[in-house]
Amino acid sequence: MNLQIAQVYLRHGEAALTTRTWRLVMEQIKATKTGPTLLRWENAIKDQAFAPLLDRKLVETTSDHFLEVLKNGTVSTNVFLRRAHNYAIGMHWLPWPVLPKLHWPKVEYKEKRAVNGWHQGRYPTLLSLCLGGACEIGGLS
Repeated sequence: MNLQIAQVYLRHGEAALTTRTWRLVMEQIKATKTGPTLLRWENAIKDQAFAPLLDRKLVETTSDHFLEVLKNGTVSTNVFLRRAHNYAIGMHWLPWPVLPKLHWPKVEYKEKRAVNGWHQGRYPTLLSLCLGGACEIGGLS
């Protein structure tokens, strides 16, 4: 009942506010991107975890919808959903946050790997290859 009352008020303020979907939000974001960032957004929109959310109206989205997407998605899903959510709030397309900031699941990246001493002894460097005569740089061998 309260949602219906809110929708009546919103509809009289701005008609598009009650019809915008998450697909439109993501398409709007995608339109502002170029190069590799555009490719990342295109791939993010194809993520199956977003499927139940894309055609849902912004004003009808609940925190349960977001939590379901986050449960079925990956770290990338979490990051791109946050970006879409923040974009919609920033554009004033959402009258209130769907999921409060403190209730978002923590983004947990995998352990980062770096070249350590073990790797350094096993893989030849460009310099060692050149010093061994395996390459030519600027006509020098």
